[in-house]
Amino acid sequence: MLCLLASCSGGGGGTPIPSVNVPAELVVCRSERDSPGQGTLRTATRRGLADKRLADAAGVESDVRIHPDGIRIVFARERRGNDADSREIFTGTVDGSALERRLTTNDDRDDSPCWNSDGTKILFSSNRGGRRRIWSMALDGTDADPLFDDGSEQTDPDARGGLVVFSRWDLLDPTPRRTLWMFDEVALTAWPVTDGGVGTSSDVPGDKDPAFSPDGAVVLFTRSTSDDAHRLMKLTVASGIVEPVGGADGDDRWPRWSPHGDSIFVARSRPDAG
Repeated sequence: MLCLLASCSGGGGGTPIPSVNVPAELVVCRSERDSPGQGTLRTATRRGLADKRLADAAGVESDVRIHPDGIRIVFARERRGNDADSREIFTGTVDGSALERRLTTNDDRDDSPCWNSDGTKILFSSNRGGRRRIWSMALDGTDADPLFDDGSEQTDPDARGGLVVFSRWDLLDPTPRRTLWMFDEVALTAWPVTDGGVGTSSDVPGDKDPAFSPDGAVVLFTRSTSDDAHRLMKLTVASGIVEPVGGADGDDRWPRWSPHGDSIFVARSRPDAG
């Protein structure tokens, strides 16, 4: 079952789908056209965006993830409009049981947070030191350290079963391309799992937005096909097989799984279809 939602970090607008009285399966970041400098965090189910919205705050949010407990969330917020280097990491809760907490305070770009495999740490991407790398920190924001450093640029981590998947590229390459890599949290080793495809982009082209299925068997991700288009793809972890999901007639971004792995959420733009 494929469920379509508004963009996780792009412009919003329109009328929300009526809410249903079932537990949230997803939290999404929504930017309203009438308030471009302010975002909202909304809960969602496979039936659509719910009426419930988390507390508003100045700054556009992105990259929100729900903790395995289904209550806590981690996300990035842009503190200065149109300034990626002002993004900081925050935590909060879906039910309001705890106050929002800011975990990072610096002049670096901290974003793409996720929970590690057992939910005891937060992984995120930061350009501290001049390059974007995956960092790990405690739940209170202390003890921040790079996951590993091989001289590459790294973003978009997700973790499951002791493995971390992330997007990686080498700026020293004359034609850099994003590929997905795996990192073993116990063995402390990393290896490539995709080749980035052949698509083009004015940004670094290739593979991004990876998300593990709840059982860790499959990784959904997006692959750039042009400046304005990404295609939804999946990687079967055991076999290494990469294949497309659905058609290629638009732009797919930020895929996520439902808690039981029986549905896919994806931000989808289909301009030709209206």
